[in-house]
Amino acid sequence: MSHLDQVCTTWGNYHFKTFDGHFFQLGSTCNHVLVSHCGGSYESFIIQMRRGLVNNTATISSITMKLDGSVVELSNSSVIFNDQMVSLPLVAFGVTIKRTTSSIFVEANLGIKAIWNLDDSLDIELDSKYQNQTCGLCGNFDGIANDFMKDGAVLSVVDLAETYKVNGPTETCVEPDLSPIRSCGDKLLCEKTFTNDPFSSCQNLLDVESFTKACMADMCNSEENTESILCKTISEFSRQCVHAD
Repeated sequence: MSHLDQVCTTWGNYHFKTFDGHFFQLGSTCNHVLVSHCGGSYESFIIQMRRGLVNNTATISSITMKLDGSVVELSNSSVIFNDQMVSLPLVAFGVTIKRTTSSIFVEANLGIKAIWNLDDSLDIELDSKYQNQTCGLCGNFDGIANDFMKDGAVLSVVDLAETYKVNGPTETCVEPDLSPIRSCGDKLLCEKTFTNDPFSSCQNLLDVESFTKACMADMCNSEENTESILCKTISEFSRQCVHAD
């Protein structure tokens, strides 16, 4: 059984894949809600994320997770749990936080797993009991790709971003324009990358076409360090391969 349809990811040059498999790009260093539990009377979790720019390359600068009364704040310099700086591993109030050399893992008994690679990539996996009960940039978890619906209306990516922006009054952020033109990317190179032998077992499990478009967008939107940005999308492809078992 593939877990892919329960995983929302964001990585690299402002790329997102919703729980329902919709790929989009959103250039923003603002604080956004990735996913919250919004279907019932009680919001048991909410996960927010902010990107920053380091040497003109997008990275994830902070993640805040409210998990049934506990608050986890992750950044490159610290892990803060309920307003206290903590060392890892930590197990408390139904939340487990672990660290490896390359990632931080957060797991909540609520049915949530999150993995941050301490750089550009965040994966969030939800228990299927939350289907049709989520809001945020990760989508509504209803199994239908390509739909950003709110109150019955279809939203554009820009409107979606506005809806789930949660900046404080003193915060500033930027929303860089990303080239909407995909033709400047090398389609053959990108397709070949994801259909090469090392990935042969993944091709039928992953959305190669969407990854090809993401790869082309990377080539269009990165003048200087195309190679390192492409590496991030290829890394994401391999991570999703692992999720697909």
